Amino acid sequence: MKKLFYLVTIVASIMIFTLSPARSAKDRWDGEDKILHLGAGFGLHAVSYSFLRCFTSINRLNSHITACSIAMSVGISKEFYDEEFSYRDLVADAVGVCLSIPICSMLDREQDNRVNIFLSRDHIIVCYEGIL
Repeated sequence: MKKLFYLVTIVASIMIFTLSPARSAKDRWDGEDKILHLGAGFGLHAVSYSFLRCFTSINRLNSHITACSIAMSVGISKEFYDEEFSYRDLVADAVGVCLSIPICSMLDREQDNRVNIFLSRDHIIVCYEGIL
């Protein structure tokens, strides 16, 4: 099933890049728009990765893959929403995601230790996984 998902993702990406209209003259690499795309890709990956690591039992690798998919899906959707599809905007999104991956990995020092919160009527117990 995973292989099918990856195959569909690759084919869809190729179709997007080959069937989209030519870029306009105002779509420059040094435009303010690219910085916003870079920041959006970075932020979407970081927030998605943090959410997945804190609130699910998904491991690091799968959390990164899922967060990358979420961030790039939002970027591609935004390009379809725009009047002109821009490869350069997608590259800026991808650069932001690529910058976020090592930073999120470095900040995720706890690796598999998670904080669990147990609630009862009278007490709140906070502990690390495996230690109560």
